[in-house]
Amino acid sequence: MEEKDQLNLREAAKLLGVTYPTLATWCKKRKDLPHVRVGKAYRFPRKALMEWAGHQNDPAPDEGQGPEGHVLQRILRDVQRAKQELEEAEQFILDIM
Repeated sequence: MEEKDQLNLREAAKLLGVTYPTLATWCKKRKDLPHVRVGKAYRFPRKALMEWAGHQNDPAPDEGQGPEGHVLQRILRDVQRAKQELEEAEQFILDIM
């Protein structure tokens, strides 16, 4: 595997849209997360990681859509959820004023 095909912990966390500590915890607890340990460092095969991300919480991948699309779908869902929570908080503040 070429070096450019591997991500370090920070790069992989950024790609997945999670924090560095969250991904480090996943490495220790999730057996299905594609990674290898090199000394004290973790390395993630880019293609396998994106495929893994595409299968998380998705019943079936959309036909013709690559793993990048699944990561983007997940990020979009997170943004939409955060927007909804913000709107609810704003409404709560308006209600108590």
